[in-house]
Amino acid sequence: MHRRINLSIVLLLLYCSPGRAQGEIYLDPLKAVAVFPSAVRAGTGSSSEQLIAVFSQEKIIKLYNANDLTERAALPAGNVLITCVLLSKQSSLLYSAGVTGQIDRWDISKKTVVGGFKNPSGTILSMVELPQQRLLVAGIDKTFSLIDAVSGKKLSSVGSLDDDIVAIGVDSSGTKAVAATANGSVRYYTLPELNQIKQSDSQIRVLRATFSNEGKWIALTSAEGKIRLWDVDASMVRASFDESRKPITSLAFDPKGRWFVSAAADSSVRVYDLPHRSLIKSFAIREGYASAMSFAGPDLFCMGTTTGILRTWAARETPRDTTPPVITLTSPGEPNKVFGTLVLIKGLVRDQNKITAIELEKGGGKLQTTDAQEKDRVQGLTTMGFTLNGKLDNLGDNTFVVRAADVSGNESRGSITIQRLTADQALEITYPPNNFEADKVSITLQFKLWCEAASYRLTANLLDIAEKTNLQQKQLGQEFSEEIPLYIGYNQIQLTVVTKNSEKIVKSWGVSRKVYGNVSVAAPATKSVITPRERGVEPQLWAVVVGVSEYANKAIPSLRFADQDALAFAEFLQKPEGGGFQRDHIQVLVNKDATLANLKQALVEFLAQAIDKDLVMIFFAGHGAPDPARPMNLFMLTHDTDPARLGTTAYPMWEIQTLLMRQLSAKRIVVFSDACHSGGISVDFAARGVNPTQSNLINQYLGDVARSKEGIVVFTASAAGEVSQEYPELGHGVFTYYLLEGMKGEADLNNDYTVTINELMQYVEDQVKRKTKGAQNPTRSQTMFDKDLTISKIAH
Repeated sequence: MHRRINLSIVLLLLYCSPGRAQGEIYLDPLKAVAVFPSAVRAGTGSSSEQLIAVFSQEKIIKLYNANDLTERAALPAGNVLITCVLLSKQSSLLYSAGVTGQIDRWDISKKTVVGGFKNPSGTILSMVELPQQRLLVAGIDKTFSLIDAVSGKKLSSVGSLDDDIVAIGVDSSGTKAVAATANGSVRYYTLPELNQIKQSDSQIRVLRATFSNEGKWIALTSAEGKIRLWDVDASMVRASFDESRKPITSLAFDPKGRWFVSAAADSSVRVYDLPHRSLIKSFAIREGYASAMSFAGPDLFCMGTTTGILRTWAARETPRDTTPPVITLTSPGEPNKVFGTLVLIKGLVRDQNKITAIELEKGGGKLQTTDAQEKDRVQGLTTMGFTLNGKLDNLGDNTFVVRAADVSGNESRGSITIQRLTADQALEITYPPNNFEADKVSITLQFKLWCEAASYRLTANLLDIAEKTNLQQKQLGQEFSEEIPLYIGYNQIQLTVVTKNSEKIVKSWGVSRKVYGNVSVAAPATKSVITPRERGVEPQLWAVVVGVSEYANKAIPSLRFADQDALAFAEFLQKPEGGGFQRDHIQVLVNKDATLANLKQALVEFLAQAIDKDLVMIFFAGHGAPDPARPMNLFMLTHDTDPARLGTTAYPMWEIQTLLMRQLSAKRIVVFSDACHSGGISVDFAARGVNPTQSNLINQYLGDVARSKEGIVVFTASAAGEVSQEYPELGHGVFTYYLLEGMKGEADLNNDYTVTINELMQYVEDQVKRKTKGAQNPTRSQTMFDKDLTISKIAH
């Protein structure tokens, strides 16, 4: 049978007389389950065992875990209709009584009857447990007895009274038995003799009565809904509640003596402040009315209804805590960078109530809770510490999430992201940058150590400059500085750091000291300073020369001669016959210098100095490739290109078109491309369908670029479907070798000591075809340009 359960209740705060100090109760619904198809006839709760026992007309006793209402046991009572049950306070025992007078003693853990006896007085109406395994029982025959619960022996008894016994109990001293009868009398008897001491009158006809846990109070109710709160010790009525409503169906006392609760047949439930004996709250249930109530603990109220539903509420004197714990991470401090595989993370958790959990929810490592130090404690708050030995499984970001919970079920999370550094990142050169040009005799090196360093050694041009041992770092990321003397020209600088774990980190970079009047062939890329040009001066020559043989990513195969191609081309341009390009008008990017950032800087910022009358020459030797996922997106591969991320680490061809159309002012531009060398990009790329034919889309694209602006000449190493080749005996790529030979004079076809662009392309096309037996065919742009544009002059 399926029963729909509605957990909602209606809570109404009722009026309390002004000036009376009283408590409050906050009831938060917890759980509701269907336990019987018919009414829950009675029930009892045990604070020590956290159990609820209920029965109904189905002749079965069910036990539930009071915290979550999971069923613990179902005890069959045979064919006997049960009249009352009692959970023992001493052990995991349960007593049940039926209409036949049979009393059974159950072992809850074994779910079996371990003893029993029959009460000769017949049907049992009420039972109370006394110390030393004794029971006080009242029968339907108006008698009650003190019985040994193990043997069933009657120890003492009271003969038939003049009215029905409604309830029995024991006073707060444990020395008197008390019986409430239907005619409103409350009678006192000695224990264990059961000799009557006195009798008092409550002035109402009693339908139902319930004793408080400690025996100080009896709640007496009438059929008209009247309630008398009886003080057992004083033997008198302390309070009367004469609300006009239907009969009271159930009563319950809080074990701490704060409240008592009554329920009526009109589905209402009323809660009274017991010390002040005043009504403080009422609410109504939606399914039937309460037929059984009890407290299964000081803060857990339970109820069985006439519709067979068992409900629980959390009972509190203060509102439920809804504030989550506060997590504070005390170390490591910012910035969170670590060179290594382990990190120590410490933190504190504070809450206004008890903290029940601190655990690692995300990230690797082991978390341990600790007692908070006195300096970290805050008055009025619970404070706990924790230490996490975190594992940095990945290079880059590693995120750790700590979860904390309090006794009210509130949760919070604190997170920290630790960057695990590579050896290169652990030693950070902040100044000067690689390939920096200085104009002084020395320069101040500044660097940060993101590792626990033991020592470092600095050399310049293979000479020792500084050596520090037994370093005392105040913190990770501490900056150090050293003064480095500079030779004229290029200076090779190397810094070696040894960590406390004996790991060695080495970084090398170059600084050039400027020498005015001399020419450096392989001038490194630097940030250009654009200066105004004077009117009337002659046209100037500008060049960007790029050659990449070595790639940082080993998935890209190295080329043998691309770097030599670029260096030889740049060297020729600076000779008189090559045009005599001035040193500060040419930038050469080779191998490690040919990064994406440096290439963009050279093409955009450096060449921005050329005006409309100037000549711009661009040379590129290296790999080119389309995006495997989008073959129409073409890229030139720089030294730091990642094949898996072409879109963000390689130079897009469409940016060349943008450069020529929108950014360069020069109207005469010559582009030489010895790209798309054989060998592809990597095995992984080859598996994705990149082949030499697709690779040569680069050259097709460059041809299209040439049509984007008047006066642009693009001369590429091979045609579509071909690859550029390198010949060891030439020491160059085939294209670049004959390009240089032609510029040196072999292309002067009309012997006028001048090599024009048209002569040069014709010569290179012919020679490359012959050398490769037609396998490689250089391609020129089919655009309008000055075919007599001078490329080189021949000394004579």
